[in-house]
Amino acid sequence: MRALRFALFTGCMVVVLHVAAGTTMSQPVWTDKFSARGVTIDYLKPFFKDESIMGATSIMFLSARIPVSKTLRLKPEIPIGYYSIGNNGSNETSTVLGNPYLGLEVLGSDGTSTAEIGLRLPTIYSESPLTEIAIATDFDRFESFAEETAAITGSFVGRNKNDNIQMEVAGGVTVLLPFNDNDTDIWGQYAGQVVFKTSWIGFTTGVTGRILFTEPDLNFGQRSTHQIGFSVIGYLGNFRPGIMGRLALDDPLRNLINGVVGFNASYEIR
Repeated sequence: MRALRFALFTGCMVVVLHVAAGTTMSQPVWTDKFSARGVTIDYLKPFFKDESIMGATSIMFLSARIPVSKTLRLKPEIPIGYYSIGNNGSNETSTVLGNPYLGLEVLGSDGTSTAEIGLRLPTIYSESPLTEIAIATDFDRFESFAEETAAITGSFVGRNKNDNIQMEVAGGVTVLLPFNDNDTDIWGQYAGQVVFKTSWIGFTTGVTGRILFTEPDLNFGQRSTHQIGFSVIGYLGNFRPGIMGRLALDDPLRNLINGVVGFNASYEIR
């Protein structure tokens, strides 16, 4: 079964990379408004309603943008999670390296659109409480800590800027390919946000959503999950610190967690 899953996974990647290469050659060049080269740390602290999940439980993402040409950027990402769970007087703790990601970002010449295709490789091959913790903490990329599962993601972002205010809409699809007996899942993702940016500070607020396509017996409310979030980022030369927060809008995620806060720090390499 694992050999079959691996063969399917490899075949999908060959097809996807072929299509991505053709798209880059045949369509206008896409560009992004953010820095072309840099590193970022995202730290997310969830507040669970289950009191057995201790306060230090959190997940972190280390990522970078690496230009390979004027039109393409590599976007590697390494997730790291830590959990602390107390039950009957005992305390279980562990640090887990999540499933690493490598994305290829295609840039538009006018700055109004960006596309990305990416691959997440499985490194977690045993049951871990962090898998469920990550679902509640960052549902938009919970596959970062999925067990025995690879993922292929394609996404697109469109932008409309007017002076200091920018509106963005995004959409994409993620295919989860388990290397065990679980079924393949296909998730759609979408988002809308508003960005207000000056030369020294930026504010962002918006809604993100995910919908499961591979469960035909569920209605829209049962197959989709939405969150509202915000972020504030300072622009201090090459250094860009920020804070962020997120609230779930739907059950059952809203019944699991009160909210998520975090911080990020980026450094632009010029």
